[in-house]
Amino acid sequence: IINTLLEAGIPVNPGSSCGQTPLSVAATNGRAGVVRMLLERPELKLNCPDGIRGMTPLMHAIEQKHEEIVRLLLADQRTMVTLTGGRDRETPFMMAIRCDAEGIVREFLRHQEVDVAISAALMTGDASLKIGMNHAGDGVVRALLEDSRVDVNFSEADGVTALHLGVMMGRVNAVRMLVESGKVDVHAVCLDGGDTALGIAVREGHKEIEEVLLKAG
Repeated sequence: IINTLLEAGIPVNPGSSCGQTPLSVAATNGRAGVVRMLLERPELKLNCPDGIRGMTPLMHAIEQKHEEIVRLLLADQRTMVTLTGGRDRETPFMMAIRCDAEGIVREFLRHQEVDVAISAALMTGDASLKIGMNHAGDGVVRALLEDSRVDVNFSEADGVTALHLGVMMGRVNAVRMLVESGKVDVHAVCLDGGDTALGIAVREGHKEIEEVLLKAG
């Protein structure tokens, strides 16, 4: 039916009362076949935000964890990955990390044109690994660690790095991954309190993390 309507010349970009285009609706509802047909139309506008949360079709697909649709949209050069939307004005990559969508995060990282730092930190100044430590599971943290573009020692004015966050949150496996990557500065100091990661672990009583950090020297 969709293909028949498209061949009949039905417009592909009209917005509904809430500003959602057919592409946005298809992306939200996991209709990969419809998305594929719409992407074949040269007049299709891929980056139209809806009128409620300012989310693009790519963002809707990410939020619903429709990995195949995200892959289709990222493969189209018309898709803009640095637009922000949603309640927190996130970029698509930031949203994928926060949603703990490991497959989608890895799909982004496979696209060399995606600037990880900008895509993750365009509005907040935060870094992708810190967002992952705050919101995502070990799989996303591992994916970010494996990418050379990710700054594992990024900190803001307070000096807090992803390692500090992991220790504060008691994330033993994530801390172990950071340390074993050989990329993290285990001696970095938080400006608030002057603690290293080991100092935080001792203060918070995270014995297993203490052992991991002590082995790292």
